Amino acid sequence: MANAITIGIFIGIALLVIILLSLRNKKDEQLINPDAEDAVEELMMDQQRRKDKI
Repeated sequence: MANAITIGIFIGIALLVIILLSLRNKKDEQLINPDAEDAVEELMMDQQRRKDKI
């Protein structure tokens, strides 16, 4: 019985971690403009603008 409870707790923690990581990944994807011709270049230019402000 204790083994089943332990396995259930580990599965629950693993699912929680997966859900949190997927939500964080979706939030990061929204930061990149998918309509840009080169999303990586757009992101680098945005970072360069931020550096120039400082």
